[in-house]
Amino acid sequence: MLVASTGFKFLETLQAALRVLAILNLNKYLWPQQALVQDGATFDFIVVGAGTAGSVIANRLSEIESINVLLIEAGGDPPFESDLPGLPLLMKRSRYDWNYTAINDGYEDVCHLKPYFEFTLGKMLGGTSSLNYMIYHRGQPRDFDSWAEVAGDDTWKWKNVLPYFRKSVRLEDEELLKTIDKEFYETNGYLGVTRDHRTIIDKVLDAYGELGNEIVLDFNQNHRLGFAAQTVTISGRDRQGSANTFLSTAKDRKNLHVLKHAMVTKIIFGEDKRAIGVEVQTQDGKILNLKTKKEVIVSAGTFNTPKLLMLSGIGPADHLKSKGIEVISDLPVGENLQDHVSVIIVNSLEEIKDSFPQPTPYELPGASYSGFVALNKSSNYPDYQVTTFMATPQMILLYCSFGFRFKDEICDAMVKSDDTRLHAYNEIININPISRGKVLLKSNDPLDDPVVYNGFFSNKQDVENLIDYIQDNSAILNTTYHRSINSTMSDVYPKCNEFELGSRDYWRCYIMCVSSGLSHLTSTCPMGNVLDGRLKVHGVKGLRVADASVMPTVTRGNPYASVIMIGEKAADFIKEDHNLVS
Repeated sequence: MLVASTGFKFLETLQAALRVLAILNLNKYLWPQQALVQDGATFDFIVVGAGTAGSVIANRLSEIESINVLLIEAGGDPPFESDLPGLPLLMKRSRYDWNYTAINDGYEDVCHLKPYFEFTLGKMLGGTSSLNYMIYHRGQPRDFDSWAEVAGDDTWKWKNVLPYFRKSVRLEDEELLKTIDKEFYETNGYLGVTRDHRTIIDKVLDAYGELGNEIVLDFNQNHRLGFAAQTVTISGRDRQGSANTFLSTAKDRKNLHVLKHAMVTKIIFGEDKRAIGVEVQTQDGKILNLKTKKEVIVSAGTFNTPKLLMLSGIGPADHLKSKGIEVISDLPVGENLQDHVSVIIVNSLEEIKDSFPQPTPYELPGASYSGFVALNKSSNYPDYQVTTFMATPQMILLYCSFGFRFKDEICDAMVKSDDTRLHAYNEIININPISRGKVLLKSNDPLDDPVVYNGFFSNKQDVENLIDYIQDNSAILNTTYHRSINSTMSDVYPKCNEFELGSRDYWRCYIMCVSSGLSHLTSTCPMGNVLDGRLKVHGVKGLRVADASVMPTVTRGNPYASVIMIGEKAADFIKEDHNLVS
């Protein structure tokens, strides 16, 4: 009988086996070769970080044959298991994850395996896009309109970023291709996009329709509210991370140089506070000083970008001085950290029949859908998001223990491993958080991890809002389908039973146990007070940032698609500013 503890050990054993398999380099042919870079070498552009946005920028700049682009990545090639859409769980807490954790900031985390939150961030080509759950949401139009206002740049308005969303994608979903909504996509982009077509999804979507929600094919066009089968970045049997799509297709370009297993430790500034290069530490401990003729573009991610800027003298003056770092530009770098926090609710579904299709490594690990819901039914934008994975009890245990790191007793209470029913692993997500965290330096040693305060419930209104969202979504159990199968919610934290089931006191107790950040981390170097609208860093020259850290606010929906868009837009900014023509 599988219980949470044995499932956890099983996945750890499987991870160890895959480490051995990695020696064979089965997918090495997909990736750019390691660049041979000498100390003092000069490039037109240096891109720091080959993650989601950095891979896009390196591809688009290297389209121009007359310029040389250096892309520097702290990790290496994605492993074989990264290519398989059904195995994202195996990437967590592996050597392909930065394995950063949060400082205990007063929130008593009583239900996780550790008394601190564990983030999931990719350390390899493609970054987090090489280990995420491949959900493709573009956010809400008002997200981008508000960015434009903060940045003082109308090019960030929804109508102006939509062409960049379209530019990247290759829509492969036959049903969507037959509708008018196909105009919101392209069919020849790098990023393959389709939908989850497992039929069990339709039954639950019908139940949400019974409650008055609109059932749509896709959220990435005019429909912004309702429920739909998950839109995903999967093509055939392959994950569509930015390494698979943007880097692998550019790997043979002679003007693209990819330096792997190399940590950028400092941005070097010359006269007039212009970025003229970077200091790099290689895997074997060598220090290289590499120069740029035009720009340094930092795409190291929501934690590592502010860390590098602060190590280089760009950040809060008092904090930098306390670490013995000379201040070049006094900016609120590292503040304004945001994440989507979800509450996990598990409910039973129908019996698993012999005809039920078994999961494969080539699709999401669980049939999945999302919903965007407004509490005020006259509103045209959502207050919260529901993302659900429907899977066997065994898979739910693995989600709970290995993926979300809840304690064994919590996970074992979610499902009984001898149960023969499907279960729904529901994430009720606060997509417009008020709470903010921050990223600081531990020291001036670039090899030290950053200090992260996630600040998940630093504003208690976020707890109250989550209660509203849970109570609104709970009506699903009273629909015809759920009543017909006697669907029930798992009782995972008996301590909360001292309160009336479903009361606000009950849910306050429940949230402080069965909640989790989703590592949708953004906004630590935002446009407005750190960057201008063209993503240039205030107070210096020749330095630009392009990754999730530039968002003034996190998008209402999974941010992966928006980070790809930011990479596309940044590449065009750079080409325009330097009069480069593809």
